[in-house]
Amino acid sequence: MRYVFDEFVLCSRSFSIARAQHRLSVEPRVFDLVLYLMENRHRVVTKLELLSAVWAGSRVCNSALTRCVCLARRTFLPLSPIRTVHTRGYQWTTQLWCGDDWLPGGESSRLAPDNSRDELAQARRRQPRVG
Repeated sequence: MRYVFDEFVLCSRSFSIARAQHRLSVEPRVFDLVLYLMENRHRVVTKLELLSAVWAGSRVCNSALTRCVCLARRTFLPLSPIRTVHTRGYQWTTQLWCGDDWLPGGESSRLAPDNSRDELAQARRRQPRVG
């Protein structure tokens, strides 16, 4: 799967992040953290869940997570796609374009914007209010 936002492309198959077609050097755990946040962008991901998902059973402290988030944020400067929800966790906030089948020239035949937040908001407006 490829995730595109601004001038960045993250490819989960090749474990790479590129900016303006230049591959960036990113630590494996930083990549895993970014990918996990992107895949779970519709909600706040708790610190405990991130530690479990990215470090898979290894015993690490919160400072390892904080360092990883800091490096991820530095990768995407001047953008700020990772929001801290104090005492809870983190959330990916930048709209993504997602696609698998890429055509020459960098365009995708199945590339579509991630509009699920808009769709969720519309569905909530359609529901009758209770109480």
